[in-house]
Amino acid sequence: MDDDNKQTKCIEATITDLQEGVLLLQAADIALKELQSKLNRMLELANMAADGEFENAVNRKALDDEFQRLKHEMDDIVREASFGGLKMLDGTVHWTIRA
Repeated sequence: MDDDNKQTKCIEATITDLQEGVLLLQAADIALKELQSKLNRMLELANMAADGEFENAVNRKALDDEFQRLKHEMDDIVREASFGGLKMLDGTVHWTIRA
């Protein structure tokens, strides 16, 4: 294999790696935006509970029920978010970037 052909193969492999990296980041971005949305709603619920507007037990339970549901949904996102079979957010994969 001549040097030009080797260089072409190397460039093609680099392009493929970069495209995979972009897809990985897009998948992570989607998962993180979902988490952010749920956290924003949880903050709203916490503020409603804290401001005393919902003092009766039924309303406070409804706030807590929604808060707990959102927490479980976040746990599911963290547990299930994956790319190429690798879990992205659960802490089991340690990512490294090679130069």
